[in-house]
Amino acid sequence: MTPVHDFVAARRRAVRICLLAVALLASPDFLFQTAAALRSHSAAHRVSIVSAGTATAGAYAEAARGLEGRDGDRMRTIAALILGMLVLAVALALHRARLRKAEQQARMAFVRQEMAMRGADLGYWEWNLKTGVIVRSQRILDRLGIEPSEISPMGMGILKFVHPEDAEALSSRIEAHRKGEAPNCDVEFRIRAKSGNWIWILNRGRIVEWDKDGSPLRMAGTHLDITEQKRSLEAAQENEERLRRLVENMPVMMDAFDANWTPVAWNSECERVTGYTADEIVGNPKTLELLYPDARYRERMLGELERRGYDFRDWEWEITCKNGEKRTILWHNISGRIPIPGWHSWAIGVDITRHKRAEEERRKLEAQIQQAQKLESLGVLAGGIAHDFNNLLVGILGNADLALSELSPLAPARENLKDIERAARRAAELCRQMLAYSGKGRFVIEAIDLSKLVAEMSHMLEVSISKKAVLKYNFAPNLPAIEGDPTQIRQIVMNLITNASDAIGDKSGAICISTGAMECDRAYLRETYLDEDLPEGVYVYCEVSDTGCGMDEATRLRLFEPFFTTKFTGRGLGLSAALGIVRGHRGAIKVYSEPGRGSTFKVLFPCIDRPASVEEDESSSEAAQWRGHGEVLLVDDEETVRAVGKRMLERMGFAVAAAADGREALALFKQRNGAFDCVLMDLMMPHMDGEEAFREMRRINPRVRVILSSGYNENEVTERFSGKGLAGFIQKPYRLESLRQILVRIGL
Repeated sequence: MTPVHDFVAARRRAVRICLLAVALLASPDFLFQTAAALRSHSAAHRVSIVSAGTATAGAYAEAARGLEGRDGDRMRTIAALILGMLVLAVALALHRARLRKAEQQARMAFVRQEMAMRGADLGYWEWNLKTGVIVRSQRILDRLGIEPSEISPMGMGILKFVHPEDAEALSSRIEAHRKGEAPNCDVEFRIRAKSGNWIWILNRGRIVEWDKDGSPLRMAGTHLDITEQKRSLEAAQENEERLRRLVENMPVMMDAFDANWTPVAWNSECERVTGYTADEIVGNPKTLELLYPDARYRERMLGELERRGYDFRDWEWEITCKNGEKRTILWHNISGRIPIPGWHSWAIGVDITRHKRAEEERRKLEAQIQQAQKLESLGVLAGGIAHDFNNLLVGILGNADLALSELSPLAPARENLKDIERAARRAAELCRQMLAYSGKGRFVIEAIDLSKLVAEMSHMLEVSISKKAVLKYNFAPNLPAIEGDPTQIRQIVMNLITNASDAIGDKSGAICISTGAMECDRAYLRETYLDEDLPEGVYVYCEVSDTGCGMDEATRLRLFEPFFTTKFTGRGLGLSAALGIVRGHRGAIKVYSEPGRGSTFKVLFPCIDRPASVEEDESSSEAAQWRGHGEVLLVDDEETVRAVGKRMLERMGFAVAAAADGREALALFKQRNGAFDCVLMDLMMPHMDGEEAFREMRRINPRVRVILSSGYNENEVTERFSGKGLAGFIQKPYRLESLRQILVRIGL
């Protein structure tokens, strides 16, 4: 029983004691009986005995009045009255003590309850559902800053302070609980304080008392100020939303997976890079199969991830996008340092595909530059050797040519001289290949119809390939002309056809040679060999493809290295010479090849605007009868060349003066006051080279006709002397007939 109930019971006993006192005044016998009973019981029981006798107090009083009438013993009556009064005083004292104790307990209980409510920052309310009166603790009013008179004690008077958006929810919840449709009336709502601020309140309450019919009589509950918690929650939600927007709009990829490797996060950059939307990825257990369709690659990636753990940086992996494109992503996983609940693994990725491609192009460009430098260095060496060797061949080939012209057709030595001439020509051809490799092998420059040139080689090509190989042609008509040396271009075609035949070997196969024209942009030219900043535009091509064994990557990388060959008897100069010839023609070579699938070589030449040259048929007999006149100054640092050249010129009817270098030649020229009809001079000489001697001679006699000779190509020499009055150029080693042709051309 609570202190409040004790207090009520004590009040009831006080009433009974007052009634007993009245009865004692008229019932002396009862006083004696009561006194005896009180002496034999405890104090607590005494009050109950006195209270129990209240119902018969009237009867005892009536009996006492009867005794007084019969006996007239007033002394006895007075004594009984005094004793009764004493008993009454004792009973009243005991009652007051219990009443004070009950009041003290009730007060202490209220204080403890109030302290607990204050400690929990709770306000208390109690609603009498029959009368409609609501009792609220002062704590609630203090929180709102209002006086009790400012809020109605009836019903839902507090609603006028509740936020309009929350009033309906509060009323509905309370009503639902009254009807038994909700277990309580717990609800959050905003209420306006007197200061004008909105305070968030958590209301908790329920019905605590029912009548005998089960109808609710009383509802009680508490109010808790949750404004700070709400602000903290809103701040956390704002931070979470800010973080979500940051993750969503950050310029890098961000994804997260749960423990089963199912995505739980996929930002907009992931969508942009891969083409997969968040709706397609998040929650999709097949995501890894979409991004890494190769099972072995995927397993290797997951195994490496488990080995590295969930805290790594700079990890490159290649993903497959929705459109099938491969992209390289640089991943940084920081799950170990910044764990996020529900995210087993999360990482940030950067799409470095463009950088990887740029790096690959840079490496390829560096390789091309290194290859070009290597070719240039070897080319200088090859050109120097070829130049010196050509000087020797002038003596061999020239003397053999002169001897053949002087011998009788029936002379026994004629065949030996022809063998010498053939060997010298093969040596000269080798020199041309070396010069071609050095990029200095363009000799006779003219406009060429590439389709016509290759078609004229068809018979020679067919006898040069394996008998098991079939040669097919596909020539484009009306091609734009190219500028170059027909002999050197024939050498390219022959080398490519020979390589195609060797690739087919003893098996049956096909070789197809095609010509055509195509528009080449910068991207296409970058993929070729010898892309030395070639201009974009129309290029004429000659393409040779075969069905042979093909080449692997290692072979393709060394394809054009001099002396590299995959043949048992090869010298490794065929393709390197072809590359040098192409360089000299400002062209390029494109190579396609895979092991077991054959190879294709496409040689590109820049086209020109003028039409192809038409060959002039000149009778060799008429040329052989030609005789010149006048005096020629022959200048060369090689004695053999001077001797052979002098004999050739004298054979054609010229008087010859010889000099060993430019200084000696200039002295002779000054001595004769520039009266020579022609000067045949080597370009590379000690003391004073041909270029310097040419300038000095032109100062003395601006009309002098100078023919330069060199082991290098005509194009290089003519470019150096363009517009300076050079009469002509002859390539070493030269024969009697080629010397006669150039002398005729300059009008001697």
